[in-house]
Amino acid sequence: MIIFDSGPILAYINPKDPNHEIALKIFTDSLQGNYGKMIISSYIVDEVLTLSRARTKSCKYGKAILELLELEKDKKKVFLEIFLDKDMIQETKIQYEKFCEKGLSFTDCSLLALIKIFEIEYLVSFAKEFDGLVSKIP
Repeated sequence: MIIFDSGPILAYINPKDPNHEIALKIFTDSLQGNYGKMIISSYIVDEVLTLSRARTKSCKYGKAILELLELEKDKKKVFLEIFLDKDMIQETKIQYEKFCEKGLSFTDCSLLALIKIFEIEYLVSFAKEFDGLVSKIP
């Protein structure tokens, strides 16, 4: 399984993003099934849509992101979206207390919580703050 942070999604959608080519390669590999099921959390959906509007001042990237998240392969959604429940939020709080000083946001810590709970092998993120904490791509 592979879970996505907001940065690679923004980079994939926006050809002007400096990480666009890297994101294209990651998404191509992921869509071919090289990393297993593609996962996104409801927190990351909120974050990526908010950031796309704030950074580009345009709604077109948000619409493209929503289309990406609805993408189907063999009549099944490519992305499994996880909605955090009470236990997941509790684990997020624990991760936040451990890693806030390292520069991780609450949303970042929700990724760590989901990785722990669901035993997710890979995190796709450009954030250096995750280095050394999880198996990260790139």
